[in-house]
Amino acid sequence: MVSDDSSLLTGGQPALFLIPSNSDRQLRDTIAATVGSDDMVAVTDHSPAYVADQLQQQLIAIMQWNDHLNNLLDQDCVNVDLLRASEPLLQSFVALCDATFSYICTTPRHAPIDDESAYFVEHRRFSSTAIRHIQELGFSQSSRRLDWTTAKSADQTVFGFPALYHPFYRHNRFASLLIMVSPTEVNTYQRFLFEILAKKIDVCLTRHWARENPFEQRYTYFLKEILEGNVPGRSSLEEHASLHQMPVDGIFEVMLIDKTWQAGSVSLLAKRVIGLEPEVKVTFDGNRLTVLLHVKPGRGEQLDAMEKTLFQLTRDLKMNIGLSERFDYLGDAAFGLEQARIALEYGKKHFRRYCTGAVSDSLAEVVFRFRRYFPYFALDPFADRAKIIAQMAVAKNPLLKLRRADEEHGTADYELLRVFLMEECRSGAVCERMHLHRNTLAYRLEKIRRLLGETLEDADTRIFLRVLYFIAE
Repeated sequence: MVSDDSSLLTGGQPALFLIPSNSDRQLRDTIAATVGSDDMVAVTDHSPAYVADQLQQQLIAIMQWNDHLNNLLDQDCVNVDLLRASEPLLQSFVALCDATFSYICTTPRHAPIDDESAYFVEHRRFSSTAIRHIQELGFSQSSRRLDWTTAKSADQTVFGFPALYHPFYRHNRFASLLIMVSPTEVNTYQRFLFEILAKKIDVCLTRHWARENPFEQRYTYFLKEILEGNVPGRSSLEEHASLHQMPVDGIFEVMLIDKTWQAGSVSLLAKRVIGLEPEVKVTFDGNRLTVLLHVKPGRGEQLDAMEKTLFQLTRDLKMNIGLSERFDYLGDAAFGLEQARIALEYGKKHFRRYCTGAVSDSLAEVVFRFRRYFPYFALDPFADRAKIIAQMAVAKNPLLKLRRADEEHGTADYELLRVFLMEECRSGAVCERMHLHRNTLAYRLEKIRRLLGETLEDADTRIFLRVLYFIAE
């Protein structure tokens, strides 16, 4: 006797009903009419134990294949690796093309079974007939987004065989298409496997597009938020930064590159920058490229080497760089970008003053450091200076380190450095005013240099510090 409700037999769970091939026709129809939508019916001469064993083997094979694809993705594979690993299960020709219907890859061991697929392999693109057919399916229309698998029978394709199609989109635009041409009618099992493969291909394509376009990196939009000053509290910043594999502490510097059209585009320049220095982070500021440099604490010489590499690139391409002061907290990156903008703006106006025949800085025409051009900004009556100068006076001033050290140790190095700068670095005059021995003066100046990380022999640094004293006072 057969129940009118299959759920009474299966406990409400999906089930597979096996019907002997020599059973009564009426019994088959009765069972087929009572099974649920998630149940399956199979007519077979094999025993339930044999069928269960075959199903288990097939499920294990699918799980192993899926794990293998995941391992390939973890090893930074390419798309053809995924197709090669899928051939034993799919047993069909699979092709992947880009938005222009040009060749990306195909199954390496399963040769084409039709003329259109053979044309694709030989000419590295689909024929005009195949392109028209694909366009008629609507995948490449920007107004439609059909990001699911579509099955077509043999008489509905230009291949002459049943086919599965799965499109991929990027920023709501058609970007790529995965096609499987099957020698037999496509069944549910093949479609299931094809959709698993499509998900893995999507991961691989996304990774490839991120490499091709540096602004598709995971951290890009997070970095833009930081550079725009949208900085949460430290604990929240650390949490978000860790998700994007970005450090919060260390030695940072912001580089703003102008005239990016000299490299072709800001995107092409970003690729070249990352190619030279893979550890930097990049984003764009209009038609300018913003580069965030970072090294671990105490690795200032490593940052010097990174600067030198990128300076050479920009000089070769005749571009300009605005360079911020170095800072030790990611949350200060927005102020670093503002410094780089100031350096770029005033550097373009005044760099010729540093380009005399005797100048030792060969990069003076292309690299504009904030400390060199900040005095021009501070003295510009038409500049919007209030906010920047207030920040420099309150929180972004290297002299504050000196004041804090004086408060902790009861020293007067802040005043000593001020006198040293006002006396134009004349040791005799400083010793007389501060009642110091020359050896004591040399010792304390070296201590100041180590604390500030500055060289007092550099004229730009001395002028920069003098302006900061004027701001502080």
